[in-house]
Amino acid sequence: MPQHPASIFIMDIQNSSAEGMGEELSAYLEKMVKWIKTWTNDEVIVKHRRGDEIILIANGYSTAYEIAHFISVIWNLPDNPPYFGVTFGDISRELKEIDIETWIHPMIKLAREANESLKKEGDERSQFKFYIKENRAEVQLLMNSLLMMHQKLVNEQTDLQKMVFSLFEIFNQQRKVAKILGKSPSTISSHFKKGSGEELRMIFINLNIVLNSLQQKEFPDSHPALPKLQQSIRTYLQQHISEWYSKEEGKGNL
Repeated sequence: MPQHPASIFIMDIQNSSAEGMGEELSAYLEKMVKWIKTWTNDEVIVKHRRGDEIILIANGYSTAYEIAHFISVIWNLPDNPPYFGVTFGDISRELKEIDIETWIHPMIKLAREANESLKKEGDERSQFKFYIKENRAEVQLLMNSLLMMHQKLVNEQTDLQKMVFSLFEIFNQQRKVAKILGKSPSTISSHFKKGSGEELRMIFINLNIVLNSLQQKEFPDSHPALPKLQQSIRTYLQQHISEWYSKEEGKGNL
C-alpha cells in the first residue's frame, strides 16, 4: 500500500476555562478554522472540536508546523495563547479518504501525547513540541531544543516587539511595518533586532528546511505538499489585516 508524507497538529488554548471566555474562544477558533481552509484551499483536514481544541492533518512533513507558526504569529488573545503538539510521518491513506472522527493512527497518538506533555508544563510551556517516531529520537531532541530556545526569546519580548515581529513576519518589509505603525524604519529595525526577530525567523526557517529535507529523503519523488503555503498565508493576512490586527490598538501600544 503506497505511503504518503503527512503532518498533524493538535492545538489547545491556555486558560480556556476562564469564566466568561467560552463563547468568545469558540467563535475565535471557528474563525481560525475558516482561515486555515482559505489559506490551504481546503487541501487539509481541520476541525474545531472538544471545546478548545483544533486538530489538523495535512500532506507534507512541514505543513502542520508552518500553519501552527502563523496562527501563533497573528493570535490576538494574549491571555489565552495556543500551544501545539506536532508530529510528522507517513500515512497509507489520502486525506480525502480519512474521517477525522474515527481515524486511528499512531501519528494521532503522537500529536496527542506531545500536546498533553505541553499541558503538564504549565504557563511557562513552549508553544510547540514535536513527538515523532522512535527512529528519529535525535531529530526530535534537536527540534524541541530549538523550540525551547524559541519560546525563551518570545518570553523576553516586550508587547511592542511582539507586534513588530508579527507585522514583519506577515509583510516582510521594514518600511511597510513602519508605515502601519507610524514610525521610522530605523525604529522598527531596532525593535525587531532587540526582540530577537532575526533569531526567531532563523529557527522557523531552519526547522522547515529540516522537515522538507527529511521528506525528500523518505519520499524522493515528493515535493512539499503546499509549496506556496507561506506566500498564500501572508497574502491573505496582508489583504485582511483588519481581521487580525487593530491599527488603533497598535498605535496605542507605541
